[in-house]
Amino acid sequence: MNKILHLKKEHQKLVTNVEKEVFPNNWTSEQITLHLENKFSWNIGLLINNKIVSYSLCLFNSDYIEILRIGTLESYRSRGFASVLISNVEEFAIKKSIGKIQLELKENNKNAYKLYTSKNFKIDSIRKKYYLKEKKDAILMSKIL
Repeated sequence: MNKILHLKKEHQKLVTNVEKEVFPNNWTSEQITLHLENKFSWNIGLLINNKIVSYSLCLFNSDYIEILRIGTLESYRSRGFASVLISNVEEFAIKKSIGKIQLELKENNKNAYKLYTSKNFKIDSIRKKYYLKEKKDAILMSKIL
């Protein structure tokens, strides 16, 4: 059974394990702990059989919520889990009267780009050669709610 879980400090190890599998430049367990403790963070995970298979880490203020991390284990991709998480972020933002969602992605992340455009995110700007090692651009996107 699928369940959306609000992630807190006690979920740090579960999130860190997924983070390491999903991102080559992953956050450390310390960074994840600090983020989960931040009172302006809003974080959710999709739980299947007591295992986090997809998660989103966000920061918010009165103007916008930013999706900092969103990832799904490879064996669970293409099942719509990230889309469900984005919909939950949208619902949270609307409840808090936050009018905008922001995010950033690497230019070669075609699957993420396809997902975000399908959720009506628009390109705001491009940061040229933002990812120095790979010499890739960062695409900044947002959605007005």
